[in-house]
Amino acid sequence: MLNSEDMEKARKIQLGLSQFERSHIPEETEDNNGNKILICPQCSVDFPCERMLLFMLVQSIAALTSMIPTGNMAGVLGRFSSKK
Repeated sequence: MLNSEDMEKARKIQLGLSQFERSHIPEETEDNNGNKILICPQCSVDFPCERMLLFMLVQSIAALTSMIPTGNMAGVLGRFSSKK
């Protein structure tokens, strides 16, 4: 059973993850040739930056590990084939 201290830790982790995602949202800009590119405003490199790439990879692995044991292969395929 979760106590109030565990709930507070979970809340802070969620706030930290949300802050991270907001600070690494890509911005659209143009290069010297006029081509539109996405840049991470926090890291000043092409999107996804290394930190966001690692974050997305960890989220994908977490999603896979939560879906595979339940036999929800439709959920796994839908998660990684959807176009956003």
